[in-house]
Amino acid sequence: MSELNIKMMKSKAVILSLVVLAGVGFIFFQSRNAAHSPKVLGKNSTIELTSDGFSPNQITISKGSAVKFITTTGKPFWPASNLHPNHGIYPEFDPKQPIDPHASWSFTFDEVGTWNFHDHLAPLYRGSITVLDQNSETPQASIFSEDLNDCAKESDGQKMACWEDVLRLLIKNKGITAAFAAYAELYNTEPIFAENCHDFTHQIGEAAYIQYAIKKDFGVTQAVAYCSYGFFHGFIEAMFQDTGTLEQAREFCEYIDNKLKGQTSAFGACMHGIGHGVTDGSDETAWGDVNALIAPGKKLCEQVGKTDYEKQICGTGVFNSLEGMYLGSKYKLNLDRSDPLAICRKQETSYFKKACFDDFKDILMVITDDDFAKAAKFIEGITEDEYAQGAIDNLATYNAYIILRKPDYNYAIDICHNLQSRLHVACVSGLGAGFMTAGFPDQEYVKAIELCKSPRITKDERAGCFKRVLHLSYLRYSSAKHQEVCALSGLGKNGSYCE
Repeated sequence: MSELNIKMMKSKAVILSLVVLAGVGFIFFQSRNAAHSPKVLGKNSTIELTSDGFSPNQITISKGSAVKFITTTGKPFWPASNLHPNHGIYPEFDPKQPIDPHASWSFTFDEVGTWNFHDHLAPLYRGSITVLDQNSETPQASIFSEDLNDCAKESDGQKMACWEDVLRLLIKNKGITAAFAAYAELYNTEPIFAENCHDFTHQIGEAAYIQYAIKKDFGVTQAVAYCSYGFFHGFIEAMFQDTGTLEQAREFCEYIDNKLKGQTSAFGACMHGIGHGVTDGSDETAWGDVNALIAPGKKLCEQVGKTDYEKQICGTGVFNSLEGMYLGSKYKLNLDRSDPLAICRKQETSYFKKACFDDFKDILMVITDDDFAKAAKFIEGITEDEYAQGAIDNLATYNAYIILRKPDYNYAIDICHNLQSRLHVACVSGLGAGFMTAGFPDQEYVKAIELCKSPRITKDERAGCFKRVLHLSYLRYSSAKHQEVCALSGLGKNGSYCE
C-alpha cells in the first residue's frame, strides 16, 4: 500500500468516528425502505464521492434512468452493488475495476428495487438507490423487519437485499450474536444464502469493527468461525479503512482469542485476515508487478508474526488475495496456466512458500473449471512432500462445500486414492477438515466423523482423518461439546485431542 493511499485511508477515520458517535451508525445501518428521498430525480443523476462519503448517499429514480458516479477525492474509486466484496445482489451494477479519479462511470438501472452500494476500495462508504417503476411516483412497500420469513415474500433477485437488511437491523437492535443466530438459520435453509455466506460474514465483521473501535464489547462467540472465518476479512478491512494501518491487528487477534478461550481458537483465522486485509490490490501503481502487490502484506506478516507458523498463517491471507488478483484482468498479472504454482516456488522463506502452496487452491479450481481431480494433479508436481501434502490437504478442504452438497461424497475419496500414494492420507484428512469447515453450523462434525469411519479408507487414512477432525473440534467447540464429538468418534480418550 503506497504512503499516499495510507494517508487517504487515515483521513477516513474521522468520518467513521462521526458515524459511530451519531449513535445511529447510518452509513452502515441504512435500510431499503428508508433509503429513498421523497422526490424522484430525472433521467440523469450524479452521485459524487467526497472525503465525507457519497453525496447524495440516497436517491430515488425511475426505471431506465442513468446515474453517473464521480469523485473529488483525487483517488481511484469503485462504486458497486452490495454485498462487499463480491457485489452479488445486483452484479451488473459494478464497473469491474477502479475508476480513475478524473473519469466518471455511469450505470443505467433497469431493475426495480432498492439497491445499496459501496465503494469497493473503501467499503464503509455506502449509499442507496431506489428504482421505481416508470408508472409509479412513490416507492413500493419494502421489507423492514427482523423477521426472516418476510424475505420469503421477495423475488429471488431481492432476497439477498432483504437478508442484508435483516442482518443490519439485528446488528443495530440486538447485537452481533443475534445476527449470527439468523445467519445460521439462513445458512441451513437457503441455498442462495449459503453460496454467498462469505459476503454476509464480511458484513457482520464490518459491524463488529465499528463497535470495537469505540471500545464496545460486540459479543464475541464461536460463530466467528462460520463460512471459513469470513468475519475476520470484514473486520480487518474495516480496521484498515478507519485507521490507515494495521498496527492494532495483532492486539485484536489476541483480544478475540482470549474472549473465545474454552470455546474455539480464533487467533490463526484472525492472522489470516490480517494478511488478506492489507493485500487488497487497491494500490494501482503496483498493478502488473506481482512482487510489489504482495510486498506490503508479507512485510506486515513479518512484523506481527512472532513465530514462523504465525507468519505462515498470515501469509495465507496474502496469497489468498493474490489469487483474486491473478484471476482479475484489471491487475495486469499474467498467470501461466501450465504452471500456476510457479510464484510459490519462487518464495524465499519456507513459511511464505508453504503459505502460497496451501492457499493457491482457488487458482487451481478456476483453471480446471472446478474439477477437483484435475486440480489435484497440479499438486503432484510439487517435489517436497511437506509442501505437497499441505497443498492437497487444503485443496480437499476447499472442495468440501461442493462435495457436501452432492448426494454421495465417495467420489472424492476415489479422487484422493487416484493420486500419488504420498498424498493419500493428507487428501482424506483434508476432506475431513473441509467437512468441519463447510458443514451446517454447529453440526459440522456429523459428516466429518462419518467420513473418518468410512470403510473405503485405509487405517492410516482413518487415523489422519480423525486426528484432523478432532483437532478442529478441539479448536472449534466448547469443551463439553468437544467431548461429545470424541464420544461419537468411538475413540474416546484414546483419540488425539480427546484426553
